[in-house]
Amino acid sequence: MKHLKKWTALLLALALMITLIPWTAKAFTEPTGTITVKGVEKGATVKAYRLTEAKFDANGNFLKYENLVANAFADPTKPTNAEWSELIKKPVGDLGDAITLSPSGADYTASGQKAGLYMILVTSSTGMVYNPMIVGLSYAKDASGQKINGGEIQVPQNFNLDTKGDTEIVLYAKQTEVTLTKTTEDPSPEDQSNPDSDHGNGLGLNEKPKFTITTAIPSYPETDKELKFTITDTLDPGLTPPKAAEVTVKVDGEAITADDATVTVEGQVIKIDFTQDFLKNHSAKREVVVTYEATLNDQATVNFDANKNKVEVEYTNDPKSGGTSKHEDTTYHYTFDIDGELYGKGTEKSHEITKHGELITETSSWEDDPLAGAFFGIYKEDPSKNTAAQPFQTVKTDATGRMNFTKLDEGLYYIKETQAPNDYSLDPTVHTVEILTEYNTDGTLKNFSIKIDGKSTTTFTATYDKGTVTKVTTSPDNPVLIKNTKIPGLPSTGGMGTYLFTGIGVALLAGAVVLIAAQRKKKAQAE
Repeated sequence: MKHLKKWTALLLALALMITLIPWTAKAFTEPTGTITVKGVEKGATVKAYRLTEAKFDANGNFLKYENLVANAFADPTKPTNAEWSELIKKPVGDLGDAITLSPSGADYTASGQKAGLYMILVTSSTGMVYNPMIVGLSYAKDASGQKINGGEIQVPQNFNLDTKGDTEIVLYAKQTEVTLTKTTEDPSPEDQSNPDSDHGNGLGLNEKPKFTITTAIPSYPETDKELKFTITDTLDPGLTPPKAAEVTVKVDGEAITADDATVTVEGQVIKIDFTQDFLKNHSAKREVVVTYEATLNDQATVNFDANKNKVEVEYTNDPKSGGTSKHEDTTYHYTFDIDGELYGKGTEKSHEITKHGELITETSSWEDDPLAGAFFGIYKEDPSKNTAAQPFQTVKTDATGRMNFTKLDEGLYYIKETQAPNDYSLDPTVHTVEILTEYNTDGTLKNFSIKIDGKSTTTFTATYDKGTVTKVTTSPDNPVLIKNTKIPGLPSTGGMGTYLFTGIGVALLAGAVVLIAAQRKKKAQAE
């Protein structure tokens, strides 16, 4: 009995010691997962906003999902399309703190994220339009323990958001690229062996090139922001724009109405501005095609000084913030001079064919004995074969003998002297002149050549820096020198020739009188 009491006292002491030892229960650690967004361009900004959270009891038992954003979903386990549509209209500031995903190879990731639904917003660095996307990290527990499932989204991709075996929201994770292309078509392509670029061509005065602008309105999500999609087309002064009614705008092959967009032409600017209703009431990407003609006018710049036509599209690329992006494209239009200025007003002048007097030889240059005042006409038909042909330009040679025919298209022409300067005979020769061109892929003029009477006189080649001509080289430099001959003729009545002959006659008579007088005097002395 005595021993029993001792053991009882010992056990009680041991129990007391155990109760005095601090007891720490193993704390519950909420599991986390990784959000991964695939298929987004490099350089984009990808952010996640947590919309719902998982609730657990003290022992780590999952209880339910709750909204973090007020009134986001009536049942956070069963979000609906209608609720999502309203949610993406909310300002970004109402969505809570942003989680910025980091680039990881070709993906964007954010690890250590808790269970719940997340809104994914992507801001493009290139003007791509991304719809807001939703991704779920769902809590799960099985024999292997607690874990997080899901959290990955591929762009673009159709997907169903399945949060608990029930699929109520069907979305499309999409990106829409807005491209812009402007092309031009020459109304009279002369050199089929060396065709124009679709971004550049040669034109003659009053010719009307055709323009085609192709772009696309992106698929916009529902948003409370004002959306913008505006096409602005600006023509250089050398191109006369059409009237607004002559601009054709089609979306997916159908002509637009006044409810879809407004078309205005003010000065040199054509503007197409799509309405809010049209931009917000379509969920699919729409192709836009704009066509019209412009006219090369007498203000056109010549040779390497291009007449440009620049189009720009400005559009909303971030529907959540209202941010916009721009793209642009340019076409180049050239018209050519013979004996003109190489690349703009006041630049070096060329000398392909010049008029000269009788003093030139085979070794003469264009600077020797120039002849001013000769009139030359340029024809589209050979006047030696068609006597009814009329010149469409007539010019007068200047003090250097140059004949400046201007604003010519590429192709073959004929030049003939129509009036000679005083005291010179008219040259009956008909000279052929051919203008040949080559374009760079961006539409700028690479070179142009002048052939006269089948002989290459000059090829002009341009060097560019960011679309601007920095130098023009000339090779070869063999101008054609047209020699004029003076008219051999009798002196005119009452002119200097009359006085000359009269003087000679008087001198002869005077000489005869002197001779006769001398002979008489000699005879008298002899007698």
